[in-house]
Order: sequence, then C-alpha cells, then structure tokens
Amino acid sequence: MFKDIMYRASLSHLLLFVGVAVTLLMTVYASTGGLFPGDARISLAIQDVDSAGVGAIVTFMNAAFDAPTLIVITAVLSLVLGILGRYPQMFLLAATTLSQIANAALKLAVGRPRPEDGLVRVTEQATGLSFPSGHTMGTVVFFGIIFYLSFQLISHRHLRLLIQVLAISQMVAIGFSRVYTGAHWPSDVVGGFLWGAWFILLLVVCHKRYYPRLAARWATA
Repeated sequence: MFKDIMYRASLSHLLLFVGVAVTLLMTVYASTGGLFPGDARISLAIQDVDSAGVGAIVTFMNAAFDAPTLIVITAVLSLVLGILGRYPQMFLLAATTLSQIANAALKLAVGRPRPEDGLVRVTEQATGLSFPSGHTMGTVVFFGIIFYLSFQLISHRHLRLLIQVLAISQMVAIGFSRVYTGAHWPSDVVGGFLWGAWFILLLVVCHKRYYPRLAARWATA
C-alpha cells in the first residue's frame, strides 16, 4: 500500500512538472511572435467547417463569454449562491473574475500579435494582444470551477453529469469559436486552456487552505 501511495505521488509530481514545463515553454515561444507548428493549417481547417448554424453559434459564444459579460454572469451566480447561504462556493466562484486580470498581465508580458488576414480569414477585428486567449482562459476558469462546485452543490447524479458535460462543451466551443473567427491562433487557445487550468488549481488550493481560517475568524468576530 505504501508503494502504491508513493507511486501515485511520484506520478502526480511528474505530471505537474510536465504541465508546468509545457506551459512555460509555450509562453516563452509565443513571446517570440512566431507561429507554432500547425497554427495556420489547423486554423484554416477549422475555418473550413461549413455546417448549418456554426456561424450563429460562434457569434453567440464570442459575445456571451467576453470579459464584461462573463463578469456579469459570475456576479449574478455568486449573488444567488450568497442568498442561498453557500458562502464558500460564492467566494470561490466570484474569485474566477481575477483570471481576467491574470490574462491581461500574461498578454502584456508575452506581447504576441493577433493573426493577420491573409494567413487566415479574419472575420472578427479583435483588439489587443493574442496569447493566451482571454475568452478561452476566462471561460475555462469559470466553467472549470462550475464543474468543481457541481460535486458540492448538486446531489442528483444525472443533473450533475449534465452540468459537467455542458461545462466541458462550453470550454471546447469557445476555443473553436476564437479560431473560427481568426481572432486567435490555435496555440493561443491551448495557452488559454493551460493557464486557465493552473488558475483553477490555484483558486481551489487557496480556497481549501484559507477559507476555513477566514470563516472561523468571522464566526468569532
């Protein structure tokens, strides 16, 4: 049993190391401004998708999960959790909005320009920098925490599974949408997923470690 525990711990540390290394290498390479292998080819393949309703879905996703709209959605859901007395979950969900600040700082540090018309079809004239994708990172953090909280808030197994499937599908859909419009390279989207995952881990660890202490202080204040 001890060997099994040590093996799992070693495997977890290895995966953590590989994840950090991949994220940092991608970020450093993106700062050079060059394209990742397959960026243009994958972008064009995604933009060649011509199924009915794709354009409408892409337009909806890009509008529904931009930073201001996502912050409003988060605020409303956090308020609902507060009204229901779910204060730990309320604070955790509200903290997902901090990912917008983290994303802005990362973009400024990396300084990667957005895709240019000619290399891919640019149908959305997005402003600002490109890596990591802000829509993607914000959506991954928001729905990642929704996925995490579903285990605490939803006891009905089938409803919980539905929420989790919807959460994952929204993450994938926003990544597709950002490439489809030419607002981002696929590597920007992958960067958004990676940095979003690290931000989720940071929020969950901080929440588990510090919220009980804060709650105890409030209770005795």
